[in-house]
Amino acid sequence: MKYFSTFAALAAASLVGATPLASRSPSTLNSSTTSLDIDTASSSPIVASWIQGWHTTNDTLDKLSFSKYTHMTYGFAEPLNDFSLDLSKSNPDSLAHFVELAKQNNVKSLLSLGGWYGSRSISTLVATQEGRESFVRSIILLASDRGVDGIEFDWEYPNEVGACNVHNTADTANLVALVKMLRNGTVGRDLILTSTVSGALWQGTQANNDSQIVELAENLDYISIMNYDVFGYFSAFAGPNAPLDDSCATKEQMNAGSSATSAVKRWNEAGVPLNKLVLGIPTYGHSFIVSSENATRDGFKSLNTHPGFDATKHPLGSQDHDTTPTGNDICGVPNVASGAWDFAGLVSAGYIDASGTPQNKTGTYWMFDSCSQTPMLYDESNKLWITYDDPQSFRAKGEFVKTQGLRGFAAFEAYGDVNDVMLDAVRSGAGLS
Repeated sequence: MKYFSTFAALAAASLVGATPLASRSPSTLNSSTTSLDIDTASSSPIVASWIQGWHTTNDTLDKLSFSKYTHMTYGFAEPLNDFSLDLSKSNPDSLAHFVELAKQNNVKSLLSLGGWYGSRSISTLVATQEGRESFVRSIILLASDRGVDGIEFDWEYPNEVGACNVHNTADTANLVALVKMLRNGTVGRDLILTSTVSGALWQGTQANNDSQIVELAENLDYISIMNYDVFGYFSAFAGPNAPLDDSCATKEQMNAGSSATSAVKRWNEAGVPLNKLVLGIPTYGHSFIVSSENATRDGFKSLNTHPGFDATKHPLGSQDHDTTPTGNDICGVPNVASGAWDFAGLVSAGYIDASGTPQNKTGTYWMFDSCSQTPMLYDESNKLWITYDDPQSFRAKGEFVKTQGLRGFAAFEAYGDVNDVMLDAVRSGAGLS
């Protein structure tokens, strides 16, 4: 879960071009690829969101509509080399209020372990039986002390590079062993246990009924696919941050993970039942510096969905609280602007209104891409090309969740919404309102 550090009048209806959602429903996936026993009593729909503790206060928590969710996850507790779990960077004082609000609204509260920078030591900690035992003790102690209902493993990533994490080929097997150990304990068996995964399969796992993935799914309540950050500064092209479908993209335009459709199919075929998969959906998107020639086509009649961009420039986004980043991050990588814009930030900047409707902002063009089912805009005055999500794209994602028989959805993160328009749209699409 991360941000990568990370309309001279709207050009008429030709730039809007959205096809009806019903006509874009991806084909239903095969839910019979595994023969796992599913506890149908615990398969009620999940309506979830993540909260990043580092910018959370009691006041911001009080403004969230807890009653519209079933699960809320607070991030992050960072596993340290001594097996302790550090909350110091995530405003631990607000965690207590988070748990209190969840209980008041009959919402399950979870605490996420790891994250983009917080996964650096996990591989080392779980590499041995003794290490896993120590780690489990720390998890149980923290969960009991903080009163949360569950634990999420946000390991970015097993057996591959995330930020500057240690990784090795035994990571997936060791994660399975850790989860089983926790699940089989007297405390762990009563906890909700979940994990996040990227859109692409972890390195070393098999595409069809991987025994490790099957075993992991059997011991977790659900698995959340992080269907975002599909394109970023690391990409050869700019592109949709969280595409629902990628069938219209060329091979050169497809990044690992590609889309919700392909990611769900991939993890399902690897061994995770559809009713244990939760679709991660972002309330934010990414911005890129793109020339007018690359951003548009047909004489400004439409926008390019995968334009080339200037990788030497890192524009500020609404999520960049440090407007003049300097120095290096904890991994020694130079700090740059993330360029991340959440829905609320686009509203504040006047690009769209609170319902997601594009505004008549001079020199700015907007398009809803019927393939990825996501909106994008281009501000010619500053060469800013922005991919994001809005109520229309969230409704499409909700319909996908319902059509495919997924367990539910989880938004990253709740604060990016405005007056619950995104939340209400995805709930409606999923048939939950």
